[in-house]
Amino acid sequence: MDLAAIIIVGARPGEGDSGKNPSPGIADEVFAGIPIALLDLLGKSVVHHVADRLRRAGIEAVTALTGEGAGEEGRDIQSQVSCLPANQLWRAAEEALFAYATEGIENVLLLRLGPYAEINLDALLRFHTERRQNSTAIFDQAGGPLEAAIVQAARRSDASFLLRNGLRATRLPSEPYIVPDYVNRLENARDLRRLAQDALLMRCDIRPQGREVKPGVWVGEHARIHRTARVLAPAFVGTHAKLRAASVVTRCSAVEHHAEVDCGTVLEDTTVLPYTYVGAGLDASHAVAGFGRLVHLRRDAEVEIGDARLLGTVSVSAAWRTLKGAASLAAYLPVQAVRGLVRGGHRSQPATAAQAEAEMPPTRTRPANLEPSSEPVSASNQGPQFGGDFAVVRRYGNE
Repeated sequence: MDLAAIIIVGARPGEGDSGKNPSPGIADEVFAGIPIALLDLLGKSVVHHVADRLRRAGIEAVTALTGEGAGEEGRDIQSQVSCLPANQLWRAAEEALFAYATEGIENVLLLRLGPYAEINLDALLRFHTERRQNSTAIFDQAGGPLEAAIVQAARRSDASFLLRNGLRATRLPSEPYIVPDYVNRLENARDLRRLAQDALLMRCDIRPQGREVKPGVWVGEHARIHRTARVLAPAFVGTHAKLRAASVVTRCSAVEHHAEVDCGTVLEDTTVLPYTYVGAGLDASHAVAGFGRLVHLRRDAEVEIGDARLLGTVSVSAAWRTLKGAASLAAYLPVQAVRGLVRGGHRSQPATAAQAEAEMPPTRTRPANLEPSSEPVSASNQGPQFGGDFAVVRRYGNE
């Protein structure tokens, strides 16, 4: 397939040299300041899922352009990854398209994420070729633009017009291609949660990145699930995630990589984003949690939680997590035990019997009122009498 692709992440339609957004009504498409397309969804970010789908369709040349601070998310997408200020992304996309034209690429697919759409590339290319259009915009079944298009790389004026208009309009009149398959606008946290649900229920092409340990339950590598924790299908537990004792994950919930759910907490229809700690004994339902924020989807409310015991962040560095664990252990140990560790195992010589006897403290005299009674117990006594040398110890704290 003589086709390349350019993926733009981190800029809304029309954010070019002017930096203005011609569509003020469009949703933010961010969560905690991060583009939703860069958030993890069942083990990979949305942009990774899109790039993988393009590769499976036969496109080997993929360029990803992301905003500042998001370059790591696209590091292994494919050949070219650039991290630029948002107001330069569209100009950079135009230059990348011209570079493909000089390499002899005939057509270039332009995508903004933004919306997630499962486009049949063979059908799109056939539609574009049969109608002999220089550029073809892509719309959903409701007639809304998906901010995606295919353009002949050699037609620079058509390509420039497309990019400067946010992939919403073509320079010359043309028939748009209507996507008959799955579309998710990914405008907010609700759309991200719905995409996770649809993927777990096999309603779209996205597949969880893990091993299906039982029907409908996927678990990533090195995930730690306590033997008393329950994961009910459909559900996903990501790489290095941790479910502590008596926790429950159910009803299309997803615990992304390095997230931690503490003891007794129940997750229902909830996404826990990477490196997120969810405290013990909580009940989270119909929500997206991460970066110190919780979005409740049914109430359409977003709150920032400052108490790390309820919702916190797991340390990103594995070395730092190990160091913190060692520090916690050292703080828990008795002071004398720590001193013994610091001395490096040095042991003093045992004392002789004479020295030990000389160093023994003097014997203390038992108080008179605690001396054992030598009188027999009479029948008139209401109960047995015990001497002072009798002790009772409770086996358990509640007995």
